Amino acid sequence: MRWSKSRIGVAAVAALGAAYGAAAAFGAAPPPMMTANTGAKLTVLSPGTGFTLTGNTLHTDVSIKSFKVDCRFAGTANRKSVGHYHIELDKSLINMICAPRSTISMLDVKPGKHTLEFIPAANDHAEDMKATKQVSFTYRPSHPMP
Repeated sequence: MRWSKSRIGVAAVAALGAAYGAAAAFGAAPPPMMTANTGAKLTVLSPGTGFTLTGNTLHTDVSIKSFKVDCRFAGTANRKSVGHYHIELDKSLINMICAPRSTISMLDVKPGKHTLEFIPAANDHAEDMKATKQVSFTYRPSHPMP
C-alpha cells in the first residue's frame, strides 16, 4: 500500500488524538494557567477581613495603583499596565470587574465561612497571582436566599 500525504496527515492526527486521549485517561495534569505580571498594586477597601455579611448582597471596593482598569481592551492584545480584575468566591470565578466598586449576589451561596479573591488580570485574562488579595468573611443571612 502506498502512503499519500493525506494518509500520512490523517495517521498523524489519529496518533496525536490517541496520545492526548491516553494522557487524559491517565490523569495527566492540565496545562498550567497563564500568569501575568501587571505591576498592579491592589488594596481591598471593603469588605474587611473577618466581616460578617447578614444581607444577600456583598458590596466590594478596591483601590488599584500602577494599573489602569479598562475593560474596552479585554480579549485583545496585552497592553502594559492595562487590564481588569477578577473576583473569585471560594476559588470560583464570579466575574471580570471593570470598576473599583462591585456587587456580588449571594444567591446559591451557603451560609458559613467564605473567601473572596481579587486578582488583577491582563487583557488576555492571564492573572497576576503575585498581586492577588484575599478577604475571608462569614455569610450569616438574616433572610437566606434559596
